[in-house]
Amino acid sequence: MKNDIEYLDSSETEQIGLVFIMSGDGKGKTAAAIGMAIRASGWNIPLTFIQLMKKRTYGEIQILENLGDKFDFFQMGREKHVVMGDPSQEDIDMAKRAMKMARESMESRQFDMVILDEVLTAMQYELITEEDILDLIKARPPYLHLVLTGRGVTPALIDAADCVTIMEKVKHHFDKGVPAQKGIEF
Repeated sequence: MKNDIEYLDSSETEQIGLVFIMSGDGKGKTAAAIGMAIRASGWNIPLTFIQLMKKRTYGEIQILENLGDKFDFFQMGREKHVVMGDPSQEDIDMAKRAMKMARESMESRQFDMVILDEVLTAMQYELITEEDILDLIKARPPYLHLVLTGRGVTPALIDAADCVTIMEKVKHHFDKGVPAQKGIEF
């Protein structure tokens, strides 16, 4: 099968910033964003990675901290889980700070990529609104890549993005009562 995609060397083209969304009920959204961060770091692309609703030692956090000189990484959540439909003011405030941090990162012009992990889930849990995310997309400089992950993507966000991947859960070990495991879920 012939591949009709023509790849251009980035030295021959101006960087065109894109909006990426990884959503759905399947596993792999955060892992995909981390993969993008690692790939960008390999090319010394300056980026900031902001993780909403999480404050725990995950395996990926430990490796990302080892790459600390390559990019900025922030966790903006509490160890306690957010209750859907009844978020605490502290959770709302942390999500809003994460959005402000993302906007400031974009406005600083120090970064070529901003990753907001679980931002869609924060919207689903009513910590932020769809309009907050759409406003961030609209404020994005034309050269900057914006990566958004989490469950609950909306049609308006799909329309605003350049690349959308929906991770579909076909089968999950949680459904059989297998608990979260170190190195797999955290």
